[in-house]
Amino acid sequence: MNNYSSSSFSTVFFLVAVFIGMGILIYHSVDITKENGQLRETVETMQTSVETLSTANVALKTENASLKTANSTYTTDNHTLKADLEKAAAEMISLKALVANNTTELEKLRHENSILTTEKLRLNKLQSADSRSPTDNHEVLQSTLIPTDLELWMKVATVIIVMGILFIGYTLHIFFKDRSQKRVAFQKAIYVNRGFKLSLK
Repeated sequence: MNNYSSSSFSTVFFLVAVFIGMGILIYHSVDITKENGQLRETVETMQTSVETLSTANVALKTENASLKTANSTYTTDNHTLKADLEKAAAEMISLKALVANNTTELEKLRHENSILTTEKLRLNKLQSADSRSPTDNHEVLQSTLIPTDLELWMKVATVIIVMGILFIGYTLHIFFKDRSQKRVAFQKAIYVNRGFKLSLK
């Protein structure tokens, strides 16, 4: 009787221990399953974030390459503009020197014209005193002196006008070229900014 009671107690205790252990195992299994599910969701979210970051990184690399190309182009254009500016400055110095020379030449021509006018008056007085025809004398002076004088004046005026037109045309070309480049750079900056915001979204 005692043996039977002892064996029954042992069996019941064993079964209770087994059930308790199974309950604990089941509880931990459910807990671990939940944690695994959460970890899977976290990993999937991280993978999605990594893919998004990778896509954004590729877009940024592409934009960076475009910006490097644009920077190289701007650097080349800057060097070209500096060279054009130096050339324009040199031409301006040459034009100033030419204008100074032309001014000196004009003063010289004015002086010669004054001398010729004085000489003409003197000859007219002499011709009047000698009872010669002033019309003939006037025609001689016109055929020898005045056409040459007018031709020089016309050449000087033509040179000055041509140089002025060339200088104004070159200045307008530089101005519109710089304005066009600034407008293109501003539009590229807007496009890059919009592309960057879209890639972040």
